[in-house]
Amino acid sequence: MLTDMNLEVNQQSAVRELTYAEELREALRQAMQNDASVFLIGEDICIYGGAFGVTAGLVEEFGSDRVIDTPISESAIAGACAAAALRQHPLLNSYFRDEEILVLPEVSIGLAVALAEGLIVPVIHHADRKSLFQIAAEVGDLSRRARMGDLHPGDVVDGTFTISNLGMYAIDQFTAIINPPQVAILAVGRIADRFIPDESNRPILRPMMTITLSVDHRVVDGVEAARFLSTLQGILETAGTQWG
Repeated sequence: MLTDMNLEVNQQSAVRELTYAEELREALRQAMQNDASVFLIGEDICIYGGAFGVTAGLVEEFGSDRVIDTPISESAIAGACAAAALRQHPLLNSYFRDEEILVLPEVSIGLAVALAEGLIVPVIHHADRKSLFQIAAEVGDLSRRARMGDLHPGDVVDGTFTISNLGMYAIDQFTAIINPPQVAILAVGRIADRFIPDESNRPILRPMMTITLSVDHRVVDGVEAARFLSTLQGILETAGTQWG
């Protein structure tokens, strides 16, 4: 569970706002220090720092015996963050069917998986009730079973919002097609280092990701779509307590 962790930098109570990666990394570090049964998930993720650099430095600090080979992927992080954002913007978690809008009480995230036969969209049901680690485990399991042709009928129904991730193909940005009767879909590009200006307009290198939201304008207008993206950006960058 993520908690608020403001870092005190002097005795005058000045605080520094932590990024998503910094806050999650510190939460992992504290959990690993306090409980020997807490492990890092994914050897390759730990070695290379994982999505957004979340686990950078932890394998060196705690050793390779604290690693279990189940990766936390970009899709898992995007799914967890999107589920948290949808709780604040329920209109995007809707169906449009027979000229009626049905706002859905549960958030279930579909994740588009490319197969030789075409796309299939397994679903993380009740994603808004699950932790990042639960979602990561389900993403890995569903993706693996999708490619093996071993999905069950219940794995691909009742999605309320879809994420399509082409980052693994070195795609920076794309537009995805909405999966009716859903009213929105999120396209996720790769995480790549890009130069951006700092507070003094000096160039600094930062990992950046482009996300593109498509919405059905019969249900969601541009203003609400922009508000959702702003909320999602805030969750991705600063990670508060939106999910547990």
